[in-house]
Parts: sequence; structure tokens; C-alpha cells
Amino acid sequence: MTITTKSGFTCEVSPEAFDDYEIIEALADTSNETKAVILIIKKLLGSDEDRLKRHCTKDGIVRFSAVQAEITEIINIMAKENNKVKNSSSSPSS
Repeated sequence: MTITTKSGFTCEVSPEAFDDYEIIEALADTSNETKAVILIIKKLLGSDEDRLKRHCTKDGIVRFSAVQAEITEIINIMAKENNKVKNSSSSPSS
């Protein structure tokens, strides 16, 4: 699935990501949010991780707050798409 955030970052993510135990575990881990964000980025974006870091670089620093905002938006878009798929596949056919 191709996702484009409001800031213009575009990436490819697997629609099966919400069935990946390690991603779900990281999303649920509120005790170490920074570690969870890094794991989610690596699992979701794979080779797009470097592009995300370049996208979030300002004055030579990869801004964690910008990375976190982008990955949060990507997850929210994925969740909406996942719900659309679930709703369309569970509705009775006419």
C-alpha cells in the first residue's frame, strides 16, 4: 500500500503490518515509546527508513519529533485503510 503523509513523505507499507506480532507488540509498549517507534519504523518502512530520516532532517539533525509525527500519521492512515477493507469484506453481498 502506498501512503503519502501531509508533509509529502511517500512510502510503501505492507497491508499485513497489523497482523505482525512485533509491530503490534511495539504499538502496545508504552513503557519505552522511543524504542517502540524505532522498531515500528524499521518493520514498516524497511528500505524507506533512510528516506524518512532524510525527509525529517533539519539543520543536519534528524528530528525525532518529525519522525514520530510521520510514523504516527502513517499508522493512522494504515488503520483507516485496514478498517475500510474489513468493513467492505464483512458487508453482505447483494
